[in-house]
Amino acid sequence: QAFNLTILTAMLVSSFAHDLIGHEFLVSAALALPAALVGVWLGHRTYLWLDDRRFDRIVLVLLMLSGISLIWFNH
Repeated sequence: QAFNLTILTAMLVSSFAHDLIGHEFLVSAALALPAALVGVWLGHRTYLWLDDRRFDRIVLVLLMLSGISLIWFNH
């Protein structure tokens, strides 16, 4: 996680420095941030409530449903 944070932060700073990030991106990021934080909070609460095995199964089922929906709606 630390590696990803470092690389993504460096990419964001580099993109800002080269003026590759515009107003639309900032608006989209501002709109997405609250939903992302709610998702993180719900995931953390769920993880504390469930044991590791059940949490893993729930995450795998959600990933499978997400993949199926991507295939279904893109055809």
